[in-house]
Amino acid sequence: MYGHGGKAREFQKLHRQYRGKGAGLPVWGIVPKMTEADAALCTDPTLQDRFFEFHPELAFAHLAGKPSPQA
Repeated sequence: MYGHGGKAREFQKLHRQYRGKGAGLPVWGIVPKMTEADAALCTDPTLQDRFFEFHPELAFAHLAGKPSPQA
């Protein structure tokens, strides 16, 4: 999904196609790392046990003693 040659417009088009809406600027900012992770996983599938999805807003809410934000 992220192998788009680094073009924000193409990324937005693909994001809308797969997710039904555009992506925010923070998402575009992490695309290079997502591409790097995808390449590593394609090269060595045994790495799958070491990759985790992380949502910093949940960690920040927990640290602040607040309820988790709703999606």
